[in-house]
Amino acid sequence: MRHVFDVQAPVYVEDSYRQRTMTWETIDTWRGELRPLTAREAIVAAQTQSAVTGHVRLRWTPTYALTPLNRLFFQGRYLQILSVLNVSERNREWDVEVREIPGDPNAAQ
Repeated sequence: MRHVFDVQAPVYVEDSYRQRTMTWETIDTWRGELRPLTAREAIVAAQTQSAVTGHVRLRWTPTYALTPLNRLFFQGRYLQILSVLNVSERNREWDVEVREIPGDPNAAQ
């Protein structure tokens, strides 16, 4: 797996006025592979009004459980996690459906 992804988690910070603001913190860096949708997958996604724009295959790690509450950062792009599948429940890799976050990444989720 040749790509490097930063896994980010939401962190809530309280200011001096006790207002909570969400920011993102990089919790780990994982190797993986980004695969855009094939033409067939894009047609099916358009027909079902799916928001999926790609798949990411990541190596499984026991240190952190990846969930849709996280997001991925890859080469200047933010990817919202839509679903996470532990392939064959073998704890070797995750298949993650993602959607690229357009515009301001802090506005997503």
